[in-house]
Order: sequence, then structure tokens, then C-alpha cells
Amino acid sequence: MVAQLLGLLQSLARQKKLIILNDVETSLEIHQYYEPLKILIYNLLVRTGPGILYPSLRRANFPGEYNIYEEKNGYGRISATQKEWISLSTNYVQRLSADKGLAETEKISKLWAAHPELH
Repeated sequence: MVAQLLGLLQSLARQKKLIILNDVETSLEIHQYYEPLKILIYNLLVRTGPGILYPSLRRANFPGEYNIYEEKNGYGRISATQKEWISLSTNYVQRLSADKGLAETEKISKLWAAHPELH
């Protein structure tokens, strides 16, 4: 994947008469980002695209947790391989990573306060 991206960048650079030097390992793996979330309502529609104009496929599992692989127009793609989108309205879903991050920050603050020898 890295080699493909570099090839694309080099072809664009040649058009502008630029040179790109590659110091990236070709064995480097690129992982897709995702964000976990929890469904808060019973009848949340899963659609074929990011918006209400796209047809619905089914209803999301409730209670259920999904990963968001892409965000667009207030919708999140819940499948890494298919076109399945849900609304990301806070009335319908709860982002789990934000809660985890806040909890971790609070733990670190408490640990820091309890151990002045670490300062």
C-alpha cells in the first residue's frame, strides 16, 4: 500500500517537476481508523449512503455497538466492506472513545495529584 501511494505521489510530482525522496519502509502496514459507538435507540435505520435520501437497508441492532470507518454529512459508515451508514446524531448514538479518553485523563490527573514525587 505504501508503494502504491508513493507511486501516485511521484507521478503527481513529476507533472510539477518535483522530486520525492522515499524514506518509508515498503513493509509498513497502514491500518484503517475506526471509532467505536453505542446505539441508543431501537429503530435506527441503516442506509446505503450518508443521508436520508439513501434507501434504508435494515435497522441497527439495539442495544448494539458498531465501529465507524468513515464520516460524512453527519453519518458514519458502520461496515469496513459494505455501504452501511447510520446517523451520528447524539440523540441516536454515543461515541465510546470520547468517554474512554475522559476517563483516562481523570485517572492520570488523580495519579499525578496523589504522587507529587513524580513531578
